[in-house]
Amino acid sequence: MLATAYLLAHHTRSRTGAAAWWGAALALSALVAASRVYLGVHWATHVTAGFALGAAAALALITADLGYGLRAHRRNTHAVNGLQPGGTGLVP
Repeated sequence: MLATAYLLAHHTRSRTGAAAWWGAALALSALVAASRVYLGVHWATHVTAGFALGAAAALALITADLGYGLRAHRRNTHAVNGLQPGGTGLVP
């Protein structure tokens, strides 16, 4: 849910829209977690562990996405400036 919120918020132009995606994802996650404990399907510790695992997976996705974006930006910057990645910067 958090990874989906990140992807949707990342492609939303307004800050209000991005905040709405994050708020909806967090609210839905909290409601599902509370309902699982209330219905007796899971223990609170299991729900907390599941949320932590999901948050870690979302953080890994966000880190990978941001890292890929930085690499792509560097490639484009080098191409525009006539530099070659890993080279001396001199174009023959």
